[in-house]
Amino acid sequence: MAHCITCKDYGFVALVLNPGQQAPHGYEYLQLGEDRVITCYPCPDCHNGIVVGRMAKIAAVPEPYKDASIENLKPMPQNEQVIAFLRTWLLHWTRRVPFKAHQLAVLYGNNGTGKTHILCLAINEAIKRGYSAAYVLMADLIDTWRREMNNSNYDPERMKVWNEVDLLGIDEVEKVSDTSFVREKIDLLLGHRYESKCLTILATNQVADELGGYITSRAGDNIFDMNGVDMRAFMRGDNPGIYRGGE
Repeated sequence: MAHCITCKDYGFVALVLNPGQQAPHGYEYLQLGEDRVITCYPCPDCHNGIVVGRMAKIAAVPEPYKDASIENLKPMPQNEQVIAFLRTWLLHWTRRVPFKAHQLAVLYGNNGTGKTHILCLAINEAIKRGYSAAYVLMADLIDTWRREMNNSNYDPERMKVWNEVDLLGIDEVEKVSDTSFVREKIDLLLGHRYESKCLTILATNQVADELGGYITSRAGDNIFDMNGVDMRAFMRGDNPGIYRGGE
C-alpha cells in the first residue's frame, strides 16, 4: 500500500494551474490544451527527507525502536488486537485524511511483552503517513508540569507538542506517584486532546482496573491486554516463557 494516496509514493504530481495563477518560482509549465500544467511538482501531501527527519526528531522515539515498523513486526498473539486497531485508525490513512474523532487506547501487560515496541511502531508509521507524532515517558510529562508550576526551566514548546500532535504515545504510565496533582494534570492533557481529532496511546504495566475510571471510560473498547510471550527473551533466543495477567 502506498503511504501517500496523492502521489502513490512517487514524490511528485502534475500541478494544473488555475486561471490567472502564476507558476511557483523556479517551475515552468506546459500548455496542454487549455490547461497549464507543471508536470513534475513536489507532492504537497507527502514529506521529503528533511521534513521527515525533523518530525522524527520531535517524535523522540527511543533509539532501539527508531526502525520499528509494521513490515518488521513479529506477529504474536498479544499484539494481534492492537495491530487490528491500528489498521483501522492509522495504517490505512495519510495526513490528507484526518482522524474522524479522538481515540484513546491503552496497552497493558507485564515487562517485555512488546508494549513500547508497539507504541513506537505506531509513532513511526504515523510519521511515514505525514501525521505529527511524539513519544514521551509519563515521568517526563510530570517533570514538565512541575517545572511549569514552579516556573523552573519550563519549556512550553514541549508541552505544546504533546498537546497538539496527531498521535501521542505515553509510556510507563505506572511509574509515577498517584497524587491529586498527577491525576489533575493527566485529566487536563487527555481532556485537551479529547477535543481534537487525534490519537492517544498509553502503555502501562498496570492492569486496566488500576488506571482509573476517567481513562478507562474514554478508552472504551480500546484497552488491550498484552500479557503473553516475553519478547526480550524471544529475541535473545531464550525460552520465551509465557506471562499471564496477575502472575
